[in-house]
Amino acid sequence: MKWIWQRPDWPDLRCDDRTFEARELEFRINSARLAGRFEALPIASRQEATIDLMLSDAIKTSAIEGENLHRESLRPSLLSLMVSDTLPNDSDRSAAGAASLLVGVRRHCQIPLTHDLLGKWQSMVVPQRHETYADRLNGRQARMIRRVFAEGRKGFTGGITIKKYTAITRCPNRTASRDLADLLARGVIAPLPGGGRAARYALTRTE
Repeated sequence: MKWIWQRPDWPDLRCDDRTFEARELEFRINSARLAGRFEALPIASRQEATIDLMLSDAIKTSAIEGENLHRESLRPSLLSLMVSDTLPNDSDRSAAGAASLLVGVRRHCQIPLTHDLLGKWQSMVVPQRHETYADRLNGRQARMIRRVFAEGRKGFTGGITIKKYTAITRCPNRTASRDLADLLARGVIAPLPGGGRAARYALTRTE
């Protein structure tokens, strides 16, 4: 069997749509039937079925990339993101990234595919820029960093603030301020211009 790029007509391939008409019709019919059965399920069962489907998708996709994800570590992250849009404090880094990617793709499947969007999805599963800091961060700080990666390469709109930090980590303002000061001292974050009293930060870039 030849790879597609080994074909003599690569990359100027041609397709006869008529050869797919029967299969496309069969797919549409089966999809409609499945959608009808899904909508007939109770809300709790629909959510359970959706998570099971996303779990299978994540595990098979990660296997292609040579990584083995465990359902036990991935399921809590998926459920938490879908219900409360937050990640568990003890979520595994790989599981958190895969869960963020799946939920993000599901929520934004109707928008056009762009380089920025692809970069955002990649950053969810390959947070390479700050892995060197992972062992030196406390649980709250690590959770915040994961969340910024989940939002994409550009991080949060408007930057990281004490208000956002407290909302995500569920800690008091004083603790948030102390954690952010520590991140700033370590060089993990850098201040954004024009913050004034409401200081704003962004992740620093590491090569």
